[in-house]
Amino acid sequence: MGYLVNFLSHPVLKGFTSAAGVIIIIGQLKYALGIQIERTPNLVGTIVELIKHVSSASIVAFGLFMCSLIGILIFKKVNKAIPAALVFIVLGSLFVYCLGLQVPIIGEVPSGLPAVINPVIWDRSVIGSLLPLVGVISFISFVESLAIAKSLDGKEGKYEVDADKELLGLGLAKFAGAFFQAMPSTGSFSRSALNDDAGAKTGLSSIIAACLVGLSLLLFTKAFYYIPYAVLAAIIIGAVYKLIDYKTAKHLFNTDRGDFWVMMTTFFATLSFGVLTGIATGIALSLLLILRRVSDPHYAVLGKIDDSGIYKNVDRFDQAVVDDNVLIIRYDDDVFFGNANHFFDSILSELNRLSSTKILILDMSSVSNIDSTGIIQLQILIQQLETNGIHLHLAGPKAR
Repeated sequence: MGYLVNFLSHPVLKGFTSAAGVIIIIGQLKYALGIQIERTPNLVGTIVELIKHVSSASIVAFGLFMCSLIGILIFKKVNKAIPAALVFIVLGSLFVYCLGLQVPIIGEVPSGLPAVINPVIWDRSVIGSLLPLVGVISFISFVESLAIAKSLDGKEGKYEVDADKELLGLGLAKFAGAFFQAMPSTGSFSRSALNDDAGAKTGLSSIIAACLVGLSLLLFTKAFYYIPYAVLAAIIIGAVYKLIDYKTAKHLFNTDRGDFWVMMTTFFATLSFGVLTGIATGIALSLLLILRRVSDPHYAVLGKIDDSGIYKNVDRFDQAVVDDNVLIIRYDDDVFFGNANHFFDSILSELNRLSSTKILILDMSSVSNIDSTGIIQLQILIQQLETNGIHLHLAGPKAR
């Protein structure tokens, strides 16, 4: 099912990842402000909750957040090799512990690794109730993981993303996780951005991170007690703000308005309605634009240039001469049910415009395939030409 990646166009991915960046940043603001808000199903609800509770924001937490964020950004400018996130986690924890700052902290973290269990392998009632949700979660996790991989690939320009292997990896991770009561796993925008920001280059970084998490759960959970959420919010925002790709939006606005609106639609749909709706909307709009293009393809009337034997589009070459009795048309796409009428109508329109035509030559060099609907329209065209006494010739048809 890796072929699904073919429907994730560049504008859809950019709109989706930019929206994800905005969602993550706004989702971290409650930690930056040191406030508790109700969990909401969409971004608008989160913003409303933030506005309602902003009066109870902690100045200390916000100050800690701003200092950490500014410090992290400065460290990145000076030297990316400095582990800025780790430095500010340690400093933030020390400030909270030594100065007794009243800000939300991680607190008690249960130690130890998750226990191995024997998962439910076959239970019709369980499978029947979970299957619809499983399908949605699997699709979202695949699309999200792939979007992250492709956005990092686009940024670095040197990774090869294999959609089938991504899907296999996600499936194996979920299968193995079932024996440890794991949540359904997928690529994470915030964690991937942090990983990339720290300089990670290969999948080995994730293996090392997993080993360190396991070691920390066994030995170092007490060290996490005083870590302030405000510092963690600064670390995440400092990494994910680069996901918001306004440069691509500006470039598409100047070069391809159709793709620009696909990106913007995906962006706002993801912000308003969530991941699944945003991705689905972007894909649907992309497909509609494709259908619009292929239903009205380009065609050209060709004329001969001098005595060279070369034929060019008369609309582009003033020196191209058309014979009064011979009409040459080049159709620049396959002929299928979506444009069969356009193929038929375009040719008749040109024949009506040049009423003296005795011979029609169709340049088929750009046509790779004709489906059954196209064949029927071609047969109707031939019959009409015969009725009008016009001879039809096909030039350069492909073997198929």
